[in-house]
Amino acid sequence: PQQQGPPPQQPHESQDVVELLRARLKWQPQDDATAKATGRSLLFYATLANDTETLRALLQQHGPAGLNAPMRNANLAMGEQPFTPLISAMAFGSFELVRQLLDARAIPEHRMATSGIDALMFGAIMGRHDNVEAWVKYFHGAWPLERAEETAGLTALQLAAQLAIPGEE
Repeated sequence: PQQQGPPPQQPHESQDVVELLRARLKWQPQDDATAKATGRSLLFYATLANDTETLRALLQQHGPAGLNAPMRNANLAMGEQPFTPLISAMAFGSFELVRQLLDARAIPEHRMATSGIDALMFGAIMGRHDNVEAWVKYFHGAWPLERAEETAGLTALQLAAQLAIPGEE
């Protein structure tokens, strides 16, 4: 039997994937203004979800708006930190996500105000050795590995070694 009518649409168009994220978050129109004030944007949530397709769509639709905005009112008691989308991606996402942000001109040197930790350091702290290795390759070995966080003066590699789990890479 032949199929009648057009084939079902797949949610591959950029607007569709952004609308799916809005629906999952129960995003309301007033949330756009809140996002500008707090840093809790759709872009930020796409990095937490490791959603490369939605991140790509958001960057295409909105350009670099909010790309380097840290969370401004992090609830430290609930485990939140003043992450930028790049810091979040290094800890919780794939390097494909990180690469999209870097290619869109995310500032890799940005540090969290509370600790002086940057994206590479936070990736190391969270045990994302795959992302740390890819970061060094992305910068062709030119990233200053001696760059230290501000509280104890530890570099990303020292943080990774100090926090390593025995038996893990």
